[in-house]
Amino acid sequence: MTGLNPEFRDAVLAKRLSVAAPRTAPALPRRAKPRHDAADLLAEARKLFAEATRERAEAARVLADAREEAELILARAQDAVALPSLPSVKAILCEVASRHGVTIAAITGRSLRREVVAARHEAIALAHAARPDLSLPALGRLFRRDHTTILSALRKTGRTP
Repeated sequence: MTGLNPEFRDAVLAKRLSVAAPRTAPALPRRAKPRHDAADLLAEARKLFAEATRERAEAARVLADAREEAELILARAQDAVALPSLPSVKAILCEVASRHGVTIAAITGRSLRREVVAARHEAIALAHAARPDLSLPALGRLFRRDHTTILSALRKTGRTP
């Protein structure tokens, strides 16, 4: 340690001599045997599986009770609202077919005879008026027509939507 301030050098040497042996890290506790062996792990897994199965069964019961309660609430709400019953399109088709003397197959078919087309247009107009819940594409599917054909039939009968 040459070239240093003599006082600093003396302080460093004194410090080195007075310092005890270097500190070592604390020793870790030794384990006599592993904490878990395979049998313990298997028993623990079986216990957890049984607990999960019980919880799953309880959750299924709670879900079934909730569904049942929801169905009861919906039934009460539907009874309270009491929506008017809407006629089916099939019933409308039957009525119009019997009035015009044609078959339902002819009305929903490809025939272009005047009496069939008139019956078809009347059935479309009545179905549109009686079933406001059905869109033009839905009516088209029921009459085996495109929705633009349904729109055209409504315009020709004077019942523009």
